[in-house]
Amino acid sequence: MLYQIEITEILKRVVPVEAASASEALNKTINKYNNSEIILDADDYEGVGFNEIAS
Repeated sequence: MLYQIEITEILKRVVPVEAASASEALNKTINKYNNSEIILDADDYEGVGFNEIAS
């Protein structure tokens, strides 16, 4: 029998952001991430999960 197993790696980093509000800080961070100014790598590894996917 063939099973489909999903592997999910979790990368996490906290970044300091100077902004006038929390929403501005979030938007700045999203823009930097989308523009590849923030790139998560192996140093940001938090964990891994495995799940069976229903066929």
